Amino acid sequence: MTARSLCNNLPDLYCLLYSNQIDILFITESWLHSDIPDGLLDPNSKYNVVRHDRPDQRGGGACIMIDKKLPYYEIICDTNNTVELTAIDIVLGQYKY
Repeated sequence: MTARSLCNNLPDLYCLLYSNQIDILFITESWLHSDIPDGLLDPNSKYNVVRHDRPDQRGGGACIMIDKKLPYYEIICDTNNTVELTAIDIVLGQYKY
């Protein structure tokens, strides 16, 4: 999903997340910043939110919303703020359907 300002599209995000069986959602151009809490993105607390916000200007950013039933590890990538990169490693061996 390319959001181009996720906060301007919250009703669409909620419809997508809660009307479907979405386990993982990758979002580019999130336009999130530190003043926007994860709870605003997921008011039902169904997802863990992994995000990389653009720190010093408007726009950009990447975000992953992953269902809390999926075990994962966040992969920390040192890009010297030249690339907005968000990555996770999903541990599927422990997941029960």
